[in-house]
Amino acid sequence: MKKFIFDIYLKELKQLSKKGKSVMGLLVTDAYSAFVVKARSFVERASVLDFYSYSAVNILSAVNIFSPCIEIRGGKMKLRATDDVHVAITGWGNIVINGVQKKVWKVFHLTRGHEIELVAKPYSILYLNLVGGMKLSDVKSSGKIRGECEILPSSKYSFEETDRVKRALTIPESYIPDLNGDRKLVKVISEENVRISGEATVVGKAFEREYILKRESLLEEITPTEYSQGGAGSLLIKDKGHLSVPLVHVNEEMPLLGRLSPPSLDLLARVPERDRISIMFTGTQAEEWEVYNYIKKIMKLQKIIKAAKEAAQRGAKLLKLKINGKIFDAWIEELE
Repeated sequence: MKKFIFDIYLKELKQLSKKGKSVMGLLVTDAYSAFVVKARSFVERASVLDFYSYSAVNILSAVNIFSPCIEIRGGKMKLRATDDVHVAITGWGNIVINGVQKKVWKVFHLTRGHEIELVAKPYSILYLNLVGGMKLSDVKSSGKIRGECEILPSSKYSFEETDRVKRALTIPESYIPDLNGDRKLVKVISEENVRISGEATVVGKAFEREYILKRESLLEEITPTEYSQGGAGSLLIKDKGHLSVPLVHVNEEMPLLGRLSPPSLDLLARVPERDRISIMFTGTQAEEWEVYNYIKKIMKLQKIIKAAKEAAQRGAKLLKLKINGKIFDAWIEELE
């Protein structure tokens, strides 16, 4: 039945093309746990679970950092290109284009008829946007995406211009979070200004509700600052052996231990279940510095991608350099 509907859709596209109308974009043929999300600011992330990956996909797409994009929460999405188009993808998962597996954190040129499948790793997130921004049809009020949804680029999108600089639209390796080498350190801001650290294990990730952590060598000697219903990103005592990080406002009052820093919330969105994490409590004086460094890193990434695009437009050559085990991008151009 779906194939029959899609054949009719392609026929209509050909008829529109003959009439001189340009139809460019993607058709969603299957979707599970995929949502349209939009943040309000660097710290008011709304339903965005991994803000760094979200901002990176929008930087690659040449749109405002707080623009809407697609978030795949431990799920999958299958799409078919209805014309040549460029898509940006970041996050943690696998993508296959016409049967060939590709690396994430870059922009891809899709040709009409290309099929693309995105599968987020279990309990992790993938982000997708069209270069220039996107417009969607048939999206629920909750933001959930259905099959047969149409994703079209913004009217500001220039295919030719994007294709000229496509090689610059890749997040540098040094700006991609490394979960293998990461300490997996979660920082919690506490009103008590305590300096206590310990360990916990991620035992549950319900993306539409909360993360659940099992306490190990942690928190026996710290008392909660207050009892609270807790907003998104707070750290609450769920029961004797577990902690809760709500992703939405909760109605039940629980002992409040503090609130997670923005990069720590991102980290929990990526960490697989059963992984052990370190938790460190810091005072409120450290919060401003945490947020400042977080924003600074995202803004620097935006400048790097902008500079790379300008270099590509001038005809510079991209060179990969490996220094102390890390790969860096260098753009080389002739002097006049």
